[in-house]
Amino acid sequence: MLHINIINLELKMQNRELKEICRKLQEELAMFKEIQEKYPGENLIDALMKKNKELQAEIAECLQIKEGKNIHIRELEDLISFSAIMNEAIHDEALFRYLAVALRGHFEPDIMAVIMLDRERNTMYVPLAEPPVFADKIFKKEAVFDSALCTVIKTGQVHMVNDINKEIPCECIHYRIEKGGYLCLPLIAGGKTFGAILLIKNDITHWQDEKVRRLISNYIGLAALALHRLELLDIATHTNIIDEVTGVYNNRYFNEILSKQLSLAKRRNEYISLLIMGLDYFKRINDTYGNSAGDRLLQQIARILSDYLRDSGIIARYNRDKLAIIMPTVFKTKALVKADDLRRIIESTNFDTIVTGQIIKITVSIGVASFPEQAIDKETLVRYANRALYNAKEEGRNRIATL
Repeated sequence: MLHINIINLELKMQNRELKEICRKLQEELAMFKEIQEKYPGENLIDALMKKNKELQAEIAECLQIKEGKNIHIRELEDLISFSAIMNEAIHDEALFRYLAVALRGHFEPDIMAVIMLDRERNTMYVPLAEPPVFADKIFKKEAVFDSALCTVIKTGQVHMVNDINKEIPCECIHYRIEKGGYLCLPLIAGGKTFGAILLIKNDITHWQDEKVRRLISNYIGLAALALHRLELLDIATHTNIIDEVTGVYNNRYFNEILSKQLSLAKRRNEYISLLIMGLDYFKRINDTYGNSAGDRLLQQIARILSDYLRDSGIIARYNRDKLAIIMPTVFKTKALVKADDLRRIIESTNFDTIVTGQIIKITVSIGVASFPEQAIDKETLVRYANRALYNAKEEGRNRIATL
């Protein structure tokens, strides 16, 4: 019985093989018939050769389409990767570097520049240029101070010059190449043009390829969105940590940064001094000229502190009539000298723009405390500086004091 089943199975397999052979023969006969109908009067060999050429052409076309699809997929993958990198950037300097690497790798410009618009001053500046030597040579000086001379900034439209010797370049560009052309694309986000990307190539035909221009536009668009995100983030951060009256850090950020600075000082075995400055008889200014005059006075005093300290101190609004100054790496004796310098500068200043037709004079009292000479934690340091300020006021104001 088993033997019969095996024989039946073998017969079935042979039957399937015969059917497959017959199917293939039928397909080949049908193909031969189609060839004879398409090329009547020709012998079978010539007809087969023509058909073979047609098939090869079709295969080549399919391969070309497939390669085109593969290139498109790689371009999309690169764009996705670029977008992820842009979104991870937390500083515009890093973002510009990533953009330069991408543009250089994909489009090989001979010269590349990032142009940014300073909206407040209506001026342009170049945060990145490659090669770097061209940073000061790209734009005319008058264009730097008048962004309206830049066609791309003014219109928000792409400007392309294929042949610099036959077409008129943008009037803002100072640098001239002997041959080739350039492509300048706007950075647009939030409905506003805030910059441009200039790409120069010593090749007349380089920017004529529409696919290349479209791909560049995709990269520039992603970069513009990332820059806009950083701008919004900077505005939000600025709003959270800056005192809107004086333009210096607010009290919340003062406490945060003082804690961080003390931690650094402990790790590095360094000094920190804290100055708390109070405006003497500040209430009289508000009562006499109004709160807005008091605000303007605080703004000008904060500016005096910034100009004097530069980067050597961190200034914050401590409360209504007090400003705090954190001085990293400064020991108490040196802090007292600096405090007295500030006191004398403010005392000698004629504040003549606070109230029209009035010259306002004011003095300050300053309390000084230092780590680790007097205090080893934030709370004690702040308390000692406040107590020293109280003593300075009690002793007659317009003086400095420490415990």
